[in-house]
Amino acid sequence: AGIRYIKNDCNAALRWSGEADLIYENQRAVIAFYKSLTEKFPDLYIENCGSGGMRADYGMLKNFCLQSVSDQEIYYLNPPVLQGMLANVIPEQAGSWAYPYPNLFDTRGDLAEMRKTADLQADGRQTVFNMVNGLAGNVYLSGRIDYSDAYNDKLISEGLSFFKRIREFKNNASAVYPTGFADICDLGEFATLGLIGYGKDKMYLFFWKFKSAEKTFEVPLKKWAKGGVTVNVAYPSDSGITACVDGNVLRVNAGEDYSAAIFEIIFKGETV
Repeated sequence: AGIRYIKNDCNAALRWSGEADLIYENQRAVIAFYKSLTEKFPDLYIENCGSGGMRADYGMLKNFCLQSVSDQEIYYLNPPVLQGMLANVIPEQAGSWAYPYPNLFDTRGDLAEMRKTADLQADGRQTVFNMVNGLAGNVYLSGRIDYSDAYNDKLISEGLSFFKRIREFKNNASAVYPTGFADICDLGEFATLGLIGYGKDKMYLFFWKFKSAEKTFEVPLKKWAKGGVTVNVAYPSDSGITACVDGNVLRVNAGEDYSAAIFEIIFKGETV
């Protein structure tokens, strides 16, 4: 039929029955089936959507192109999910959801309520936050983007253009955690996630501000910087979030709650 992309959604987990041998044989059979598909159809993209069934290990993932991360619909809770995901899945394989103009579970089917939600997004902050979430991995664009206005259309298009530009970089990047891991039950004031290149001379830093009266946040870079450091805003071009380097510390200025941005950081001279 010409189909070359399959979303394999199987979040069912085998229940423990005391028959360890049966569980082992079942998993071996499942992996053998997917391996046979990839061998028979080498140009077929298969997405594994099975983390809810604890099927996101590399016994499975070596036979899949992508691993869907989470369908968490509360957008500002996704940064901790993304941090944990990228500690386990390589960036180019980690399918990360972005849903500007979301079709939320509690308003789904209520067109008036969905339109009301869309109208609240005119300033673009929620769109940017969602796009930054998605751009941390291999972006899955979802939501009711047909409700988007011209300004938010621009933000979405800019994000997708940025994603295409850094594809090659991601293929040789790994995740780092300058400020540690956020707690999904207690987000704190802000969170960061870095993707650092193989040569360790460039990092894309994903920054999220949650609810906080603070406007300036410090991100230590000493672990990676041994020489000069420069920083540029990579996405979006007009977020209102700025950053400067003070020694080996990145100082980020973000005034609005639930705002986000991506910075390109260049390490000059000797790196570690």
